[in-house]
Amino acid sequence: MKDEKIITIAAVTIIGVILVPIVVNASMTLIGMTCAGVGNLINRTKFNKKIKQGLKDGSIVEIDGQYYEVQETVEEA
Repeated sequence: MKDEKIITIAAVTIIGVILVPIVVNASMTLIGMTCAGVGNLINRTKFNKKIKQGLKDGSIVEIDGQYYEVQETVEEA
């Protein structure tokens, strides 16, 4: 083999060994961040729906901008 071909193969191999893990790690990080963002969006939507329904049916009250669940206690006289 010619020296130029050996050097080219070695350079491509070294770049591949370094570059492939970086690209794979970056794509996995991006996928993880996307999943976390979607999960947060779903949780926030469920929370807002619960608050809205609770305010409507009286199981949640708002006091000074904070939301509290109402606990019904029945005392016998």
